[in-house]
Amino acid sequence: MWEGTFPKASIVGVDVDKVSLNKCFYNSKVCADACFLPFRDNIFTASVELCCLPYVKDWKKARTEMFRVAKHVYFVEQIRNKKRLHWFSLTTLFHFGSFMFLFLRTIVIKGRKTKT
Repeated sequence: MWEGTFPKASIVGVDVDKVSLNKCFYNSKVCADACFLPFRDNIFTASVELCCLPYVKDWKKARTEMFRVAKHVYFVEQIRNKKRLHWFSLTTLFHFGSFMFLFLRTIVIKGRKTKT
């Protein structure tokens, strides 16, 4: 469990793959599984998912973890991409939260906690 603090207004990059994490330009980097984030509850102001949730084995658990560690959660997902093996349907994305905006086949959603 991460017990430290981050510099004010810092961004923490999280990835399960160390090679991908090394390419990350953020000041703070943590190698972790999205389903088991090693942070205290509500340590972050916001948590942003960028087109990775469909690739997580248990995406519902990962979504729950995002809500546990942050006060606000945002999902950024492509509506469709022929190169992806699978992606979320629009119906599933709307269940994540309230629709915010659509831009170039990408949907940005402000998440809301759901009962699991």
